[in-house]
Amino acid sequence: MAANLVRSAVSSGGFNRWFPRISGAVAVASLVVSLVVLNIGHAEPKQAPLPDAAWRVATKFILTAATRKDPQQAYALAAPSLRAEVTTKEWRAGKLPVVYSTVRQIRKTNWRNTNYAHPRDALINVIIIPNNGRAWNAQVGLTKVGHGANAHWLVNYFQPLTSRFKFTVGP
Repeated sequence: MAANLVRSAVSSGGFNRWFPRISGAVAVASLVVSLVVLNIGHAEPKQAPLPDAAWRVATKFILTAATRKDPQQAYALAAPSLRAEVTTKEWRAGKLPVVYSTVRQIRKTNWRNTNYAHPRDALINVIIIPNNGRAWNAQVGLTKVGHGANAHWLVNYFQPLTSRFKFTVGP
């Protein structure tokens, strides 16, 4: 008897007319809920101004690493991911994974709108103006490590943005 009741309800004209509409509405609602949940879970953190401490680390790193003036200090300002490309001995000897250049001036720029800053990481573009020769662009990634009073910025990425440079580990 129950089977006959279900069979007659499914074969009725009203059911055949409303079922596609209701199932479509349910599908759209589930899609909207899924997109909202995914976007909340993967929302980009709000952009923040580049902290002064991060800028100081970036400039100090460039002044000590690119110029090879103080590889020891550059090592202290580099995140483990950047240091991993060469041995500690090579790094301290001046064979860094950073393009060698003299540096007269460093300026922030937003080349192709790729700069961003969040509370614990940042990516900035800089123009490095050497003592002689042509200015060049580089991208510097920074990450904040530690918490509270122990929190500090480290450089985790350094890459020239112009194709005229080839990667070299020595001056």
